[in-house]
Amino acid sequence: MPRFFQGIAARTETWLQRHYVIFLCVLLGLLLLNELWLFGLDLSQWDFLLISGSITFVVGLYFALQRDYGYHRKNRDGITYVKV
Repeated sequence: MPRFFQGIAARTETWLQRHYVIFLCVLLGLLLLNELWLFGLDLSQWDFLLISGSITFVVGLYFALQRDYGYHRKNRDGITYVKV
């Protein structure tokens, strides 16, 4: 990966780790607004697969960020293994 993209990825990861709650609220708020705009308050028409997939993505991203941070910390300290 080019150095330019590595810098962008590192800054994005740092921002997400610091402001994860903001990211979570914005993402789920936009999803809720989308469903309200398309289908209104009729919950039977809402796309629950999209909603559950988005929640799964958010939870998975949270755990991935936590695990990746632990890997970099261990790697920086000179330990080359990662507990899974």
